Amino acid sequence: MFVEPDSDQSMAGRNLFDTRDEFSTGSTEPTLAQGDMFMQSRIAASIVAGLVAGLVFGIMMHMMTAPAPGGERMPVIAMVGQIVGSPSVTVGWLYHLFNSAVIGAIFGWLLGPRARSYGSGLGWGATYGFGWWILGGLVLMPVMLG
Repeated sequence: MFVEPDSDQSMAGRNLFDTRDEFSTGSTEPTLAQGDMFMQSRIAASIVAGLVAGLVFGIMMHMMTAPAPGGERMPVIAMVGQIVGSPSVTVGWLYHLFNSAVIGAIFGWLLGPRARSYGSGLGWGATYGFGWWILGGLVLMPVMLG
């Protein structure tokens, strides 16, 4: 026997992201699946933001030069490649963008809940990026390059 669904139970009136079913308690709290989906989208957005910031900073490092061990000057982005054993600009870019994506994902995981608006996201992101600039560019890179 086929029973016609009530009008409030039809798909036309339901939110597509509502994972509650007919056994739901009617709670507006997100389910575990919804929380996981929100966390994944927050981390994905943070990875994209990390790559955009990495692209901007990478362009700056590509234009800047620094003294190399032999006395000549080389692009800073090529020095980034030396961390993984290659003085190639391409390797420097790949390593830099990989790190940018990872650092962006960590931001989404740790600080994403604090970024509740574009302004707070920009503020937290700038502070976080500044911290990584100090740690990465002024501490880790010189240590790793010897």
